[in-house]
Amino acid sequence: MPPANFDSIVFDRLAGPASDVGVGQLFQHLEHTATVPIPVDWALDIDTREDLAQQPPECGMEANIR
Repeated sequence: MPPANFDSIVFDRLAGPASDVGVGQLFQHLEHTATVPIPVDWALDIDTREDLAQQPPECGMEANIR
């Protein structure tokens, strides 16, 4: 499954799945979804704070990790 962004309204439901398969199933059951094409270099896989901390500065994501 490609990277996905979710609104904070579904964060509680996202906390349950332990794998991408679970998230994929959640995505299929949400009412308002859209698939949006993006450049390949924008498709960052960030699942943990460590993943975020490893992103290069040019990606534009500040790693404010507590």
